[in-house]
Parts: sequence; C-alpha cells; structure tokens
Amino acid sequence: MKWLDRVFEKKNSKKQEKIDNLANLYAPVERKGKQVGLLSKAFILDQSERIQHSVAELEEARHEYDLVTKYLIDMQIIEGIPQEEKAKIKDIASNILTMKQSRESSMKIQKKIADSQFVHFKRMKEEIPTAINHLKENEDYQNKLKRDMDILDGEKASWFHDKKHLEQELVWIKKMGILLLILFTTIMVVLGLIYVSVGRDLSTILLITVTTTALGAFALFIRRQNDEHLIKQAVVNYNYAINLQNKVKFKYISVTNAVDYAKEFYHVKNSYDFSFQWEQYLEAITEKDKLDKTNDDLSYFYGLLMRQLSVFHLYDRNIWEAQAIALVEPKEMVELKHELVERRQKLRARIETQFTELEHTKNEFTMMMKKNSLYDEELLNITKMLKRILERK
Repeated sequence: MKWLDRVFEKKNSKKQEKIDNLANLYAPVERKGKQVGLLSKAFILDQSERIQHSVAELEEARHEYDLVTKYLIDMQIIEGIPQEEKAKIKDIASNILTMKQSRESSMKIQKKIADSQFVHFKRMKEEIPTAINHLKENEDYQNKLKRDMDILDGEKASWFHDKKHLEQELVWIKKMGILLLILFTTIMVVLGLIYVSVGRDLSTILLITVTTTALGAFALFIRRQNDEHLIKQAVVNYNYAINLQNKVKFKYISVTNAVDYAKEFYHVKNSYDFSFQWEQYLEAITEKDKLDKTNDDLSYFYGLLMRQLSVFHLYDRNIWEAQAIALVEPKEMVELKHELVERRQKLRARIETQFTELEHTKNEFTMMMKKNSLYDEELLNITKMLKRILERK
C-alpha cells in the first residue's frame, strides 16, 4: 500500500549434541518408552515466549485492522457529503494540489526517498524505529531457524546413508556366511576322503577346522545382529529428525510471514534497506520543514481543509493533507478504498494465523498435562490463559 502498508550413536557425539540441542529447544520427544528432553522449566519458558510472540502479533494485527476499518468509515463519510460541501472541499483540495506542485517545482534538492514512502513514513514515524528493530529481530530469528533446518537436512541425509550402508553390509555378511559354509563343507569332504584312503588320524585338523569355522560364523552372527540394531536405530533417528524439522519449519513459516508482511507494509527489501530509507526520510523531513515554514499559503489551505472536514467528525482528517488528490479525483478515492480493503483482508488472514498458532500451542500443553504431573500448576495456568485469549476470537 502506498500510505498505510536436530542422536544416539557414541561415534557421532557431535550429531548427538546438535540434535539434542534442537530437541530441547523445540519439543520433548519420546524414544523406546522413555522421554528425551523432559518437560522442564526451560521448556515452559520457551513455550511461554512463543505464546507471548503470538499474542503480540495478534494484538498488533487487531490494532491495525481496527485502524483500517476506521479509515474506510471515514471514506464512506466523505463520499456521502452533500454536493455543496463536497464542492468546497474539492476546491480547497485543488488549491492544495496546485500549490504543492508549485512548491515542488521550486525545490532544488535531490530527492532520496519516494513521495509515497515519505508520506507513509510520516504517518508511521512514531512506530518506525520499533518496527525496524522488530524486523531485524525477526530476520535474525528467521536465519537461525533456516540454519536449524539445514542441520536437520544434513542429519536426515546422514542417517539415510548409514541405513543404506548397513543394509549393503548385511548382504555381504550373508554372502560370507554362505562362502564359509561351502569352505567348511569342502574341507570336511577332503578330510573324510583322506581318512578313508590313508586312515590317518585327522582329529587335530578337524578340531582346528571346526573351531575356526565356529568362530567365523559367530563373528558374522555378532556383526549381523549389530548391523540390524544399527539399522533400526538409524530409522528411528531419521524419523526423529523429520519430526524436529517439521516443528522448526512451522516456526519458520510463521516468522517468515511476519517478515514478508513488514517488508510489504513498509515497502522495503530488508531491515537494512528499512533503516537506510528511514535515515533518508529524516534528512528529507528536515529539508521539508525548512520549506514548509515559508509556505504560508499552503499552511492556510491545509487549515481551511481541516476546518471544513472537522464538521463531519472523521476519525483522522489529517491524512487528507497528503491525499488531497483523492478529494479531487474519484478514481484516486476508489483506488485508496481498494487498497484499504485488500489490507484489511491480509490483516484478517494474519489474525487467523495467530489464532491457529495459539490453538496449536494450547493443544500441546493439554497433551503435556496428561503426560506430566511435575508442572501441573504452570501448565494449567498457561492453558487457562490460552483459552481466555482464544475466546476473544
């Protein structure tokens, strides 16, 4: 808008540390009937921060939704003004447009910020410093979640590769077992033939052969049992990484929506661009203030327009100083209304997203209350709080 816009194996200790850190951060996980990353104060605090973030986003979206609605009501009021009064307002707005054009033509300074951005920043100037910091924090959190997902992608690929390697080793063990059996059978046949033909005592050789074969078979059996165990473990770890990644991805999508929304609303590429444009705005406002001090006629017509609009008890009549063209050109008024309607729809979608997030969190805590009794009071209080919030939907 122009003006309002994550293991078990000892040899992989590093993998263990990475995944467990992510597990402790995002959720408790169950393995073999035991719980890893047990519900703790730290988990409750982390989930509380998650709730706080969602509630803050919800309240911000609600506030902006109400604001947009008030501006739409103002536009309806203006459209319903009697023709005589509307003609006076149009005449005043036409004078404002003429004088603004004259002033702009006399300005010698190079513009570093678009007019529409200047107007938008002027309207939101009290909120922009906080908005810049908020966008920077969300971008940093978004990058952190992206790194976590990349780590989990690597873990998934590693466990999948381990499983395939172990399965190939089982095939090799089977072939070695068959070869050992053939070799043992061959030796026994040869020894039997020698004994029959020569009658020589072969008990020592026979004992060695049987012992060696038994040891080889036992070694292959142990190796096979170990590989089958490792394959099962690799499958568990692979599924575990997928589960964690899904949880991280949910948060990533949420914060990405917030980042994209802020960039669209403020018409910026990122927090760095936001900060740069804000600095340009501050420079431009300094020059504008100097010029406006000498523009008595324009100030006069601004005042006249405000007095004329005050009769109709608008929520915010001051914005029409910057949108005087919409008071003159009906097409501009239609375009502004269309932009406000689109913005309100996006805000409604944002509100629904946060309610979904809070409902998901409430369900998680409800499940935790059934599995854990150590923090019943904390969980119950948080669940009650979430219910109160969701009842306001």
